Amino acid sequence: MPHLSSPLQPVVFLLVLNVSLLAAAITSVQLAARGSACPAYYEKIGTWAECRAALDFLDYKESGEQYMDNENEAGYPSGCYKCSADVEGCVGGVYFNEHSVGSSVPGTQLVCVHTEDGFATGKTLFIGDSDTDYWATSPSPSGVQAYAFADSYNVAVAGATCEDVLGEIDTLLQVFQPAAVAITCGENDMTGDNDSPDPDTPPSKAFDHFKQIVTKVNAVNARVFITGTKPEPSTRLLWGVYREYDSLVKGLAAELADNASPTGAPPLVQIDSDNGFLDVGNPNTLYDSDQLHLSASGYDLWTRWLRLALAD
Repeated sequence: MPHLSSPLQPVVFLLVLNVSLLAAAITSVQLAARGSACPAYYEKIGTWAECRAALDFLDYKESGEQYMDNENEAGYPSGCYKCSADVEGCVGGVYFNEHSVGSSVPGTQLVCVHTEDGFATGKTLFIGDSDTDYWATSPSPSGVQAYAFADSYNVAVAGATCEDVLGEIDTLLQVFQPAAVAITCGENDMTGDNDSPDPDTPPSKAFDHFKQIVTKVNAVNARVFITGTKPEPSTRLLWGVYREYDSLVKGLAAELADNASPTGAPPLVQIDSDNGFLDVGNPNTLYDSDQLHLSASGYDLWTRWLRLALAD
């Protein structure tokens, strides 16, 4: 079972899913026809943050990897668009073009959002690295992907570090104004060559970036939920620095809880994935074939633990 660093400290799993979440309005995103404008009742997406979040609603698996870049180019469509690999200058994927006019290009498709069922504020925002990018958190209207958290947006990107997230967090908070932020970061910061600890990024440096993220999120009255590092079979050389990082996060969670209002919720909750997985034997079945990323079984545990934390 999970170990949560905050006043929660549950000793028994109670899977409590707020049924009101299931009735939440789903943001409606649609691809325009190739070379065409957005269809009726849909409009261009206005920010790169929303463009990245939109990919989950188009049934992209590992959607953060499909997001290619931000640009400001007169020769490509303005806004969020999908570009096929056979289009000159594209490697295949989704781009956000800040150019106010842009140009229609054969082989490209605008990614459009509904004028009424658009992006909303006050939801849970998922950010961070591949562990969150690959997590099917956001609704998939077609039903192609199962999803774990109906009232959420996911803008995580595989390979991201805490430092990367820190560079984006101000914009993400401004655009989505979340009630809660769920994050995984730190593992990539501390990983060096041959899956050994990076001497240039010790746990303290990764933690410093994470702490700055927490400060920014708490400053807009949103809570942070971090799912901690995991005991991946393929990265045993990193377990020591992973646990040192987790310990620093745990200390911050306790400090913030001590300084919080007695009647308020803890500003930072840490879900101790390391001990949670070890408690169930840390079987290989919790991981994908690379023994690094999670399998569906691993994500099932993460989903249960985070739902418990969010519901408290």
